[in-house]
Amino acid sequence: MILVTLTQSELNESPIGTSLLKKGPFIHASTIDLFDRILHKFIGRGDLFLIGIDESKLESPCQYEDKNNNQLFYPHIYGPINPSAILWQIPLVIKDNQIVWPIGVAPHFEE
Repeated sequence: MILVTLTQSELNESPIGTSLLKKGPFIHASTIDLFDRILHKFIGRGDLFLIGIDESKLESPCQYEDKNNNQLFYPHIYGPINPSAILWQIPLVIKDNQIVWPIGVAPHFEE
């Protein structure tokens, strides 16, 4: 599973992520293990949703790339996100520099 942060308007797009792809060649994503490294980018934002994506169901190519030459390979989705690949979506809530995970999402981490 990979994680993507999107606004409500980006989630409502058809196809999902169209506006992000107009800004660059891919949609930024993260693994669960690496998400804490980018969490600081979202502090203070109250308009984001965290999306769990089943990478095996993505119709667009997903490549793990080290764009910053730091040996951290983040997934990049080269195309829109098809709704059938979305496992769950939750409002992104950050408290004390930590994500507040709702009950029911944690079991997906073991898939």
